[in-house]
Amino acid sequence: MARYLEDGADPSPQELHALFERALRAGHLIPILFVSAKTGAGVPQLLDALAKLAPSAAEANPPLFYRGEPGQTAQAFAAAPR
Repeated sequence: MARYLEDGADPSPQELHALFERALRAGHLIPILFVSAKTGAGVPQLLDALAKLAPSAAEANPPLFYRGEPGQTAQAFAAAPR
């Protein structure tokens, strides 16, 4: 951004992609994609955007699971992928 403001140089698509991806993952940017279930318009673009921008399940923080019996103190544990 500083380079653009100071020198007027346009950022490269790779630089913009990295910034957009970081903003998406931080929750600062929310994409809005229009899709029609009736005609299917926009579905290929939606799938393409999800494949390119959405984080994979391997990158997510796994939720805690709880074990125990009702009425007893539950123990939290994290599921480990196999």
